[in-house]
Amino acid sequence: MSYYSLSPSFPGEAASRHDAIAAWFLGPKAENFSFLEEFLKRVLENQKNTRKNLYPSDQAFITPKMQTSELFRESMRNLDIQLSSIDSMLSEHSTPFWSPRYNGHMNMDVSMPAIIGCVYSPHRGHHILR
Repeated sequence: MSYYSLSPSFPGEAASRHDAIAAWFLGPKAENFSFLEEFLKRVLENQKNTRKNLYPSDQAFITPKMQTSELFRESMRNLDIQLSSIDSMLSEHSTPFWSPRYNGHMNMDVSMPAIIGCVYSPHRGHHILR
């Protein structure tokens, strides 16, 4: 029997609390990924709409002509390569803190609100959507 095949079984009120808390985490097997994906899509759409609607009469700063230039496209290819490299290295070499097997090491999964807040945090001076 696999460690992950064990499902928690709590009586009554404890089961309800477990269900409620489970909604806040991605899960060791990304069980709540579809929810996180939907929340992040909403955050990205809001970011786009806010930027488009802030000063609607302003001209676009980054033009379609710029986006089709070879320098722009090369920069985007480089960004894609670097992102893939970082993603691959982190996936392969990071400690899987989200795994229940690492709870013994006093590490816990980050909540989905924390993940979303990291992606979109207008109250901090910086975030990855800038």
